[in-house]
Amino acid sequence: MGNNFHEEYRGSMDEGSFYLPFGVQASTTNPSTPNQLNELGMRLNEGVKNVEVGALSEDVFESIPSEHFREMGRLAKLTDTKVSMHAPMVDLAGFSKEGKWSEENREDTERYMKSVVDRVHKIDPKGNVLLNMHSTGGVPGFSWKKGVPNEKEMVVAVEKESGNLVPLRYEKLQYIEGEKTFTPEARLDVLNESKWQEEKLKLMSYEKSKDEINMMKLNIEANSDYQRVLYLKRNNLPVPEQDIEQFNYMHERVITHESHMGEYDNHIMLGLQNLNHLYNTYYDPKTKSEKRVAKKNKRMLDNLGDKYRVQLDIEKRGRERINKAIGNASPDDYDKIVKIHNEGYRQIDKELQDKVGQKIDSGYLMKHISSLPAPKLYDTAENFAKEKTTETLSNLAMHSYGKYGHNSPIIAVENWVPESVLSRADSMKELIKDSRSEFSSKLIKEKGMSSSEADKVAEKLIGATWDVGHIFQLRKSGYTEKDVIKETEKIAPYVKHVHLTDNFGYTDSHLAPGMGEVPIKEMIKKLQKEDIDRVYVNESGGFINNFNQNPVPHTLESLNSPLYSMNNGPSWAQSRDFYSSYTLGYQDLLTGQKYSGGFSGLPLELGADRKEGE
Repeated sequence: MGNNFHEEYRGSMDEGSFYLPFGVQASTTNPSTPNQLNELGMRLNEGVKNVEVGALSEDVFESIPSEHFREMGRLAKLTDTKVSMHAPMVDLAGFSKEGKWSEENREDTERYMKSVVDRVHKIDPKGNVLLNMHSTGGVPGFSWKKGVPNEKEMVVAVEKESGNLVPLRYEKLQYIEGEKTFTPEARLDVLNESKWQEEKLKLMSYEKSKDEINMMKLNIEANSDYQRVLYLKRNNLPVPEQDIEQFNYMHERVITHESHMGEYDNHIMLGLQNLNHLYNTYYDPKTKSEKRVAKKNKRMLDNLGDKYRVQLDIEKRGRERINKAIGNASPDDYDKIVKIHNEGYRQIDKELQDKVGQKIDSGYLMKHISSLPAPKLYDTAENFAKEKTTETLSNLAMHSYGKYGHNSPIIAVENWVPESVLSRADSMKELIKDSRSEFSSKLIKEKGMSSSEADKVAEKLIGATWDVGHIFQLRKSGYTEKDVIKETEKIAPYVKHVHLTDNFGYTDSHLAPGMGEVPIKEMIKKLQKEDIDRVYVNESGGFINNFNQNPVPHTLESLNSPLYSMNNGPSWAQSRDFYSSYTLGYQDLLTGQKYSGGFSGLPLELGADRKEGE
């Protein structure tokens, strides 16, 4: 049955031929059980030389006894096997399962992953166990226009202060002057600017409303009937019955206005503090001139807040003096009451002029804060996740190196489905570079390393896991096979670990290599151009569950692995062409099985029967 499945193999001595030795391939354990020690034993019994153990669920991982990690290491040493670990799938940036970010979530995740690092180290205390972890817990990054590669239909943004996700869609709107197109990137700029303007307008509207309420309060206080009854009450004199109801109504309004003014004072003060916080936290000047202006604006905002606190104190003490003076005046002397008001507020203005300068009102606020440039209150989920994940990864690496030195576990970050954040080659590459750089800086600062030594340690302990099945799902967005291979070429220098799984570009079906359309051979060739010692993990759990077969023989056939240690010998891809009974199924080896394919010689997956032997 020549050329029945894998037709490309010509022979290991032929130029351009492809094969992947069995010694660099790995099998996975069942991630749904905490009995990973037993799972490891079963894989070792199959004769594999590399095994990836672990669990995707935190609950399952937390049920693995501590001693099992040490025992895994003993088994690996006894069988000369290399063991890697797949960590539970958590979001390293700090997003919750509901898609909301908070610094508390990120810190909780970091603490948890430090405990995972500590347990994984037990597998090989004198080596570097590779710890694989997903780049994201599934946070969406964007979606493409149907069938149009590189054109985004929607980009997910994050409001940094609240941690909420905001979808920004591509739209065409009909304006009076004609049609206008808004890309997701343009919407992000508009969103940042409008949010910033909204924060500034809040302050000015508060001050304006406070001034209006103050005028209403002054008008009531200047009313002669109000002042006459107030005088009688203060001096314990009888108040005419007909005046009590009107006085009570006016007095309640005065108290309400004073309460409202106090609330607006608090809002304005908090607004100034918030404006200062948002600007200084999220404005990111790039050029030297922008940095100079940013420092100037920071001083202005700090000064504005200090002056407003002084102004509130002066106004409060001034109103107390005015009320006391009015209380000592005759309620029938309307002209005197008006004079007390006027002189009292002139004194307040004079004290403000001496201690504050110009009074801070809505016009003053407009003059000083209207020109403040908009900080980046919103950012794409991609950029935001990269910043926060970089912080987590560098802290994890620093924790690990601080405890275990050169025997620290290797952190390998795996790409998830392409629509999620940090799952394309460019973003993965930037994440690894930034994480290494931040880790290196910490080593220099905290460990006194030279820059070159720190960079070497960071490069050794932080890298990428490249899942060829995940990235192939670009196909459903209109990308070609060449585009997918190009992604692998971009990330290749940073890849320390590889996950092999096949699919048709639409779901993560986890077929065995060769059973879908993923260009696995071409992608491996790109990876092999980099002289990096990698393990290629066969993640074919979907195939195992659906067909109840071991995927290893299929993988060996698909990857043209040599039958023997000599690469110029026959390969598993050629085993189907043998006339002996050494074909698929191992009839001679597995004597408890009976196979019948009639005269056709069909393999199992094409219809041959397999019956249990007696």
